[in-house]
Amino acid sequence: RCLSDWSSDVCSSDLSEQIWARDGKLDRSGGYALGGWRFDKQWEGMTRVEWLFSNTAKPNTGSFIYEAGVNYYYGMQAKVQANVGARSDQSPPRTTGVFLTQLQLNF
Repeated sequence: RCLSDWSSDVCSSDLSEQIWARDGKLDRSGGYALGGWRFDKQWEGMTRVEWLFSNTAKPNTGSFIYEAGVNYYYGMQAKVQANVGARSDQSPPRTTGVFLTQLQLNF
């Protein structure tokens, strides 16, 4: 298990959150679950699932995103992230691809 600052060479971490909300007359819910693995000081992998139900009183209002990816650290000056996955909507039923990249500097 990692410390909060990920100072260990090899470790893993998991996070999850569930949210319930009332937006006017709509009841909504959503959340995520995330798992991360640090392989060494430069590389880490991750998997994540996110979900959102835009109106819990109606069927087929859910949306799900499934992702897997890698992060590469260049010291503490830069982090490059790349994730691939799929988004699944219940209404109308469809699945689309997801590709995300991000560059963080001086974090």
